[in-house]
Amino acid sequence: MLPAAKKCCSSSTNGLSESFLPRLYLSRQQFLLVNRSTWEARPAYHTMEANLTAPANHVIVAHTGSAPCVTLSECSKITCIIQGFQMDDLGYADIAYNFLVGGDSQVYEGRGWDTQGALAAHYN
Repeated sequence: MLPAAKKCCSSSTNGLSESFLPRLYLSRQQFLLVNRSTWEARPAYHTMEANLTAPANHVIVAHTGSAPCVTLSECSKITCIIQGFQMDDLGYADIAYNFLVGGDSQVYEGRGWDTQGALAAHYN
């Protein structure tokens, strides 16, 4: 466990050895950002202010706990279900997340780069 003063999500290594830091391995499969129209997102209930600036200082990762998916069709359906629950049952203006990672290893656009996510106020 890391000491409290050392945060692995900061922009510097905070004294951690480079071998400790996670490495990103890309498969031979092409990276795909699945946009909202492809996964058939509903429009947001209202226009949300674009209030984020790039580059992001922090990234917050949350697990949805949803059913597994392995195809674009299955993962799109699950993303729609998540959006519907968050809008209809929780009263959010749109899906809560900026991006979601599907079981098919693709990234699904939620609120996108510019709008604060609903679950991480003051952090994104």
